[in-house]
Amino acid sequence: MKMPLPILALIGAALFSGACATPSVLVARPLPVVLTPSTTPWDVSVHIEPSEMLHLRLVNNSNEPVSVLWEESTYIDVNNRSHPLVPTSSRQTKSTIAPGTRLEETLLPLAASEENPSDPLLSRTKRHLWNLGNGQQAPRIGSRVALNHPIIGDEIGLFLTLERSGEKKTLMARYTLEASQQP
Repeated sequence: MKMPLPILALIGAALFSGACATPSVLVARPLPVVLTPSTTPWDVSVHIEPSEMLHLRLVNNSNEPVSVLWEESTYIDVNNRSHPLVPTSSRQTKSTIAPGTRLEETLLPLAASEENPSDPLLSRTKRHLWNLGNGQQAPRIGSRVALNHPIIGDEIGLFLTLERSGEKKTLMARYTLEASQQP
């Protein structure tokens, strides 16, 4: 059976245009976490997952309460600017984790009006004029993204201030934005 020429042309165009290529998604690859000061380790584990917002899980395995000081903690955008964080479950200035318990919190970074609309977390909080006319969406972690998108290679981060018995420690978690092939 012969295929009509227009169908063969469509198949060829799809193959050469990359329509059959494996799509890439935006991912945030963790870099080494920096805890300062590094002396006198605390028995606390921290897991941070960036997606549309920041998801934080902090486990206090010590014998003393540990607090996260939200007013001293920030989100660091792709332009290396700091932004306040708001825990979505409350508007408190700190959260205290009792010994032997954990805190699970979703954090919303607050954006100023002049911020980069391509930041994967800040772009979700407001609409940008450049976005309204051309139908393009700001990239999100987990969404499809071109391998050559300008955000690839940029970094985002989370700076947390922890306190225990009057002593403070800071935690810096940074992530490189990459395009990852979907299986």
